[in-house]
Amino acid sequence: MKYPLITDYETVVKYPDRFIYDGILQQGKPVKQKQNQNFLLSHNGGKAVVYEIQTNPKKYALKCWIEDLGDLKIRYKAIDAYLKTVQLPYFVDFAYQEQGILVNGQRFPIIRMEWVDGISFKDFISNNINNPTSIRNFAEKFLEMVKIFHQNNISHGDLQHGNIIVRKNGGSSGIVMQIINLK
Repeated sequence: MKYPLITDYETVVKYPDRFIYDGILQQGKPVKQKQNQNFLLSHNGGKAVVYEIQTNPKKYALKCWIEDLGDLKIRYKAIDAYLKTVQLPYFVDFAYQEQGILVNGQRFPIIRMEWVDGISFKDFISNNINNPTSIRNFAEKFLEMVKIFHQNNISHGDLQHGNIIVRKNGGSSGIVMQIINLK
């Protein structure tokens, strides 16, 4: 099956109530670029594009594929089931929908995922490069996360700086790492 181009998705995501078949996302509005309100804020990477959808009171990520990966349904069903059994704090809730969006008269899969506000792994390092204590604490938290992944037989498939979001935590630990873009 041939998947839509990013421009095709851009056209229909502007009208979630008409073209998206997710009850939560249908109620939302796609976030537009600050510098050009004619275009939606999107994040392209590899074989998919992600849009930020604002609902009241939450924000969600809408992931749309631009290439057929073949086993999406099986893969995400297995990931969802496993993550529900281990219940780790590093992952956000998501919902895979095989017939989630209508583009050019054909339905395609989507993922709705909680939006994670924060900064990338790389930006956190850059912002704290002159603060050895922050870097050390961050490294310890990262090592702890990786150990927990190994203990639970979890492999992300693309664990790189853009797929790790760092956000502040009001607790004693100071920061929380959230993993996005599950493979």
